[in-house]
Order: sequence, then structure tokens, then C-alpha cells
Amino acid sequence: MLSLSYFICCGLQYLLQNTLYTYAEIISTLDQEFSKELNDELSNLGMKSQVSDPDSNATPDKNLDSKINNMDDFIEERVERLYVLDEQIQSHIDLLPDSSITRDEINSTISALDSECEKSANELGRLFTEYDKIYNKLKDTINLNYS
Repeated sequence: MLSLSYFICCGLQYLLQNTLYTYAEIISTLDQEFSKELNDELSNLGMKSQVSDPDSNATPDKNLDSKINNMDDFIEERVERLYVLDEQIQSHIDLLPDSSITRDEINSTISALDSECEKSANELGRLFTEYDKIYNKLKDTINLNYS
């Protein structure tokens, strides 16, 4: 059975990868030279980029005007997508256990609980002994009355 943390890690990896691709798409639209460098760096790392090669984006001037008009919408959509991805990542992080507790704090809490368990065990033993004494007295009294 696969653990919940495995699924969370896979989900976070997927979200992070999509976030990086979205970031790369925004950068490629704003700076074509940086887009080519990003593609080269990703290919050196053995990753495929979803960012198009700026050299292959040779478009006529009429298409360029329509792209400039739609660029604000494109950037706004990508920013909204990044915001949604950030919210999803934060919600997954909130599900993870609190990592701000150090090992020393955990050990001190465990030792405090251990000492409380020992005190409780001693108290339980003392109460059992008292109960046993009361039971034996009651039994002896009943036996004396019927003898």
C-alpha cells in the first residue's frame, strides 16, 4: 500500500513542474532571448521544455499585432494559473506534519510522557494494593460472620 506522503510528493512534484513550465511560458513571451537560454539549460538537464523555440516563431507583422493585443490576456491567465497552483501547493503543505519541532523537543516530550506513565503505573500499583487489602479484610469479615 502506497503511503499518503508518496502521493503528496508526487502531487507536489507535478504542481512544481507545471509551475515551472508556466513560468517558462511567461518568460518566453516577454524575452525571446531568455527563452532560448532556458530551452538550452533544460535540454542540458535532460528535460523537455514546453516553451517554443524563439527562432521558430518567425511570424508576419499582422500576426505580431494580434499577439501584442492578446499578450495582456495571456500574461493575466498565466498569473492566475500560477496563483491557483500556489494555493494548491500551500494546501498540500498545510496537510504535512509540523516540521518546526526539533528532535530534542520530541525527545523531551517523550521522556516527560514516559515519567508520567511511570508515576501512573506506581499509583495504579498502590491503588491495587489498597484494593487487595480491603478485599481481604472484607473476605475475612464475611468468613468470620459465617463461621
